Amino acid sequence: MTVNAAGNGGRDRRGRFAKGNRAGRGNPTLVRAHALRAAFRDAVDATELSLLAMSMLRQAQKGDVQAARLVLEYCIGRPRQQESEVAVDLGKLDSARGVRVAFGALASAAAAGQIDVETALGIGNLLRGAVVASELADAEAVREQATDHPDYSYL
Repeated sequence: MTVNAAGNGGRDRRGRFAKGNRAGRGNPTLVRAHALRAAFRDAVDATELSLLAMSMLRQAQKGDVQAARLVLEYCIGRPRQQESEVAVDLGKLDSARGVRVAFGALASAAAAGQIDVETALGIGNLLRGAVVASELADAEAVREQATDHPDYSYL
């Protein structure tokens, strides 16, 4: 990779900062944090980590809730959030207008706190995928009709 500051602003063929570009040195805060984490990992060996875990376990057994939570999260993982069912009437999804109404219903349900925004976005993405699939099916049907027509034999 060669640097041509005049022609491409110090970037390589793929648009990334080329070697020697002052702006491409990285995030100094992140570099420092990485170095500190590496130093911490180097300072703690498996035996010391095991002793620390046993100490946390003893604290948890004595009733320390935070220690118990930490021990359990590392041993069996975080508990899943309870799923709750909420009915949101999306209406008929057989037209573009129906899909617009469904998006509106999702937005209203999220605004009212009936569903969380993440769930609404997930359902919205599914609706968007259904719309794209429907549009592709419509385009394929039009193409098939066009290829059957004698004037459009070049398609």
